[in-house]
Amino acid sequence: MLEEIYKELTNNELKRKGRELVGLCPFHNDRVHPNLHINPEKDVFYCFACGAGGEIVTFVARLMFGSDRRKASRWLRQRGYFGGRED
Repeated sequence: MLEEIYKELTNNELKRKGRELVGLCPFHNDRVHPNLHINPEKDVFYCFACGAGGEIVTFVARLMFGSDRRKASRWLRQRGYFGGRED
């Protein structure tokens, strides 16, 4: 699920590296070296350059809603994704 959202929101591709997917981090000026790792089994992400990390709601909240998890959860639910609880 996080893989699909990453591609939709960033228009970037991911490459498989072992069990993880690797791509450019949208949270810092990552243009050449893919530093963002996504674990598709757990739907979590971590950037080894800027330290951004978390689960799907955190990813959407930080990228689209200034870290507002409530808005991110609503956005995910409206699109048919599991959005978790609103905290």
